[in-house]
Amino acid sequence: MNEMYPIAKLGGQVLVIDKSDLPHVGKGEEAKEVKCVRVDFDKRTVDSPWDLEKHLRFNPWEEIRDEEERRVVMQRIETLFSELDHKVQE
Repeated sequence: MNEMYPIAKLGGQVLVIDKSDLPHVGKGEEAKEVKCVRVDFDKRTVDSPWDLEKHLRFNPWEEIRDEEERRVVMQRIETLFSELDHKVQE
């Protein structure tokens, strides 16, 4: 399974990429191939994959630089996925 990597935040939303794509972020043509998933904690939704560069270009996303903050975001994502999965099973 690929490792998720929280890369940016905006309010109650985060953008998550596949960690193996990290070296391609911001690297010209390679960057156009990087997909991200937007997780909205407020609406409790997970969007389909989208071009990372488009998200970053058209919205004021703030880069997540702190490893502790990434860890907290990943815990929130795991909790959200668990809750959404539980609802689907009901």
